[in-house]
Amino acid sequence: MRLLRAVVRRVALGEADELRALEPDLADAAITDRLWAEQMYWSHRSALLIAHQLLEPVTAGEMGLPESFAERLRQLLAAGRRRTAQLVTESAAVMAALGTSATTLKGAWLISTDIYPAQSRLFGDLDCAVDQATGRAVVVAALRGIGYEYRDLSKPDHLAFQRVVPGMRLYDGLPALREPLPNFGPHFGRIQRTFFVEVHYDLDISGALREPFYFGPEDATDVARHLVLTCHHLCKHEFAHTIGVVDIALMLRSSALDWRRLADLCVRFGAADICAAGFGIAEHCFGPGLVPLDARAFRTRRAFARGATLGWAPALDPRPTRRGRWLSVATNGSRRAAYRSAIKALSPHIPRNFPLRWAYRQLTTGVTRLRNARYTDV
Repeated sequence: MRLLRAVVRRVALGEADELRALEPDLADAAITDRLWAEQMYWSHRSALLIAHQLLEPVTAGEMGLPESFAERLRQLLAAGRRRTAQLVTESAAVMAALGTSATTLKGAWLISTDIYPAQSRLFGDLDCAVDQATGRAVVVAALRGIGYEYRDLSKPDHLAFQRVVPGMRLYDGLPALREPLPNFGPHFGRIQRTFFVEVHYDLDISGALREPFYFGPEDATDVARHLVLTCHHLCKHEFAHTIGVVDIALMLRSSALDWRRLADLCVRFGAADICAAGFGIAEHCFGPGLVPLDARAFRTRRAFARGATLGWAPALDPRPTRRGRWLSVATNGSRRAAYRSAIKALSPHIPRNFPLRWAYRQLTTGVTRLRNARYTDV
């Protein structure tokens, strides 16, 4: 907790004192070995940011680290740069295929800005949005033209694609990559050689906002709109989307964020409580001064205080707590969000071969394949 807080404050506020105060602890090999084994892993999604912020003062002679730990961090950064370069190249190809109606989102958008230093933001899928006037068949044809296949988990407003590149090892050299999943081995082998793309129309799948939430080409540089999306995405994940909390913290201090524009968007879409909860979590985790005075209207909302009561769980735990699930339903204000939350709460207790689970999967897969066939005929 202290390390992540110190790293975020160094990036967001330019404060280095908290990070330097950790130097005596980081000199202990037992601590750094445990830190590497237990915290620097993929679900955390902040590993590259931490590595960059630790090595920068070391290189400048402002801080010391055990050489074994520093070398691990250098390997992590080098592997991260190689992987990010491949994703950036692929993202450019996808955007060129989709044309001027497309806008990058989430991780792909964040590394294209100066919000994360040195592209130190880990991300997996290539997310983008297209103008609502762009036909679905046009999107499918464009991505098929560069080697992508339409995936079964697609939905009308969320088109998913994948491109398998035999021999590619996208995650090679990322020594911290692991997931607490029983079947991660086969999954890892598949993602090593696969690019995943998600193309969005309406991003408000749960129906929590007052009107459909679209992105157009004119929104590419609108930090306020991307911040609303980040808070909404964190809420959708029941405030257990670890990297989303760090994203919010860094975006809050961006000089390109227009607070008046953010207020207008929150009024238009009814997103004030969703954003306030995210801001409350960020301030609780990363300390005072992170949420600026311009955010006074958000501070006074009850959701801000409720977000803070979640503690550090949203920033460190990839699984939702009961409080986080409740807050998500309360701020979403939609029946669909409540239904999905209840299903997710029950899911760990339902056998994977439960007949209704199988039937539901077969039904949704069949519907998607019918849609895929229709696109093929266009």
